Amino acid sequence: MSDSDAEMIDYPPESLEEIAALADELDEMPPLSARAGAPQLAPEPLFAVLLRDAIQAIDPDDVVLADYARYVAPHLSSLLAHSAAKGGDFAVRKREAGVPAEEVSRYGDDQSMRAHIVNGLLPTARVARLLRDWGVQRFVDSFNERSYRLFCAGYTLHDWLKLPDVDAELRAVGLEHHTVHVAVHLPDVERIVSAWCERLGLDAFLASIGGSVANLHNLIYVATNTQLQWGTMHNLAALPGLQARGRDLQLATDLATLADYLAYLGRTPIAAATHPAIQRMFEQFDDGVIGPRLSYHHLADVRGVLTSIINNAAVAAYKHEQRVPLLYAPTGVVYLERRDAPAAPTVASVAEDVIGRIRTLCQRQLRTNLTGIARSGKGMKFAEYYHLFFSPRELAQLVAQFAERRIVGKSISASRYASITAKQMVPADTDAALPDGVEVDRIAETCALLVKIAAEHAPELDAEGILLERMGVAELRDLVRTINSNRTPAVCPTAGTTRLGCTVATCRNLMNSSGLRNSIA
Repeated sequence: MSDSDAEMIDYPPESLEEIAALADELDEMPPLSARAGAPQLAPEPLFAVLLRDAIQAIDPDDVVLADYARYVAPHLSSLLAHSAAKGGDFAVRKREAGVPAEEVSRYGDDQSMRAHIVNGLLPTARVARLLRDWGVQRFVDSFNERSYRLFCAGYTLHDWLKLPDVDAELRAVGLEHHTVHVAVHLPDVERIVSAWCERLGLDAFLASIGGSVANLHNLIYVATNTQLQWGTMHNLAALPGLQARGRDLQLATDLATLADYLAYLGRTPIAAATHPAIQRMFEQFDDGVIGPRLSYHHLADVRGVLTSIINNAAVAAYKHEQRVPLLYAPTGVVYLERRDAPAAPTVASVAEDVIGRIRTLCQRQLRTNLTGIARSGKGMKFAEYYHLFFSPRELAQLVAQFAERRIVGKSISASRYASITAKQMVPADTDAALPDGVEVDRIAETCALLVKIAAEHAPELDAEGILLERMGVAELRDLVRTINSNRTPAVCPTAGTTRLGCTVATCRNLMNSSGLRNSIA
């Protein structure tokens, strides 16, 4: 609306009394938050709800992960969903601190702290459970509730120096990110880690093994030694409060390291399965019998729905009791497999399955909406691509479905009777007072197309005779052939027959009977 249009509108005047009354009414209304039905925040973040539901659906017996989703996941969303683990502000601070460009490039892929933790923790937890179930000796001996919970909690804290406001806390006591050392500054580290255990719900998560206070030094050990390049601390004497058995603690630490690698180095299926650092971790887990390792399938291109179909076909071909999917990506899937897993399927076998899946999907869609089947003045027809997805028998069924669902409204059978009579396509004494209803159109056009399908795929079959016999008018065969011998386009083979049911009711019964559908199939 232009300014000139607005000026032309004659708004009714309002008195000062009316405006004052409206203002008083607004002042007396309760605030939005107090009104019935007002929007309210959900009791917990959606991420935590979805994670809990996913864990329950995938492995309802995993009590440790269920507790993690219950006690820790809500705090990951509220505290760490917008804090950068890699990229983003973290990379900016690196550049501002004068870190060389090639070093900053390592942090180029943006990743929140929450994403980094979950992307590493979940697949690694699955690896540990599978290796225990497969009988890898180290996991049979040491993967228990204590080591499992210490891994989850320790990995959650492994980037504790990047947690919000930790830099400020360190500067307050004269320390920096790169100068703090656990053995030297243990009281400060204990204070910071303890506070974050409480904020992240880790105390409740660790309650079954004594809580976060009793396990504080265990957590500091796992968190500090997750990364192997810098900041490690293997002086056990500096952590007198270590409670876990040595092998359990080391397994929890190694799992945290693997989780960090999978979340940081495994950017693609190829990288996850072939990166030397990740391969070295699996070599540490190998007991010489099971030989756990990662494998993958990879797609060169991402092409929407087609990519999903190919990925699903590949997963179905790769899956085996000795090879299970671990990580999913748009370009492929990473699998955890045993040394004696069967060879990977060939590209040709996957391609055949893809073709079958495409055919099934297209069949389902075409059966639902019948796209490509149409009706014109010459009767029904269907697109050539129907031959790619349906056999002649299936085509016959679809033709009948189209007739029932799409041939509706006004009948054109009367005009066809008139055309047959006017063009002298039948003997002069033929009775043209025939039923005029949409059921006649359905039967006529269905039969015409069925005869055409039969002529193309089974020319030796007397389709015309079979149809006339099924409808109880076999004696009209010569008359039908006389009509069909005339090449007038608008004629259907059953139009103009003198005894085609004789009533609309008979036509309806024929079209709706299952016997007719089965016979024309």
